[in-house]
Amino acid sequence: MARLVALSGKVSQVSQTNLAQGASLEGSGTAGPAPGLSFRVDDRPAYYRGQPAVGEGDLVTVAGLEHGGVLKALAIRNRSTGVDYGGATALQYLVLGVATLAGLLTVTVGGLGLLFLAAAGWIWSRARRRAHALTMVRTAAPSRARRKA
Repeated sequence: MARLVALSGKVSQVSQTNLAQGASLEGSGTAGPAPGLSFRVDDRPAYYRGQPAVGEGDLVTVAGLEHGGVLKALAIRNRSTGVDYGGATALQYLVLGVATLAGLLTVTVGGLGLLFLAAAGWIWSRARRRAHALTMVRTAAPSRARRKA
């Protein structure tokens, strides 16, 4: 499993992107068009799938997985505005509960229950990773640039 990486710094080169199918970031798991934001944090490239309010010069902390030199952010804290983006969603937890319940109810029906439980485990690991990324950006110490300002 890839380790979560956190970066703090000033945002530059912000651009809206719409990754088309087949043009997704390696390992990002995007299946179709994915509106997102490409930016740099202290000259390190990052991408966030979604539309956070992050602009040029904002001080941010991002946490995510690094693939091919690009940080695929799972959570962002805009320290200039105090707003957090990312983390596990309520939908992820709902699907996790349904998959777990379906797995437990059908565990005696051949491999069907095991399939649901395997899916629940996969969803749980992704939700846990996103929740941990959000915790990382919330508890990260402000960068030196922030303290000097």
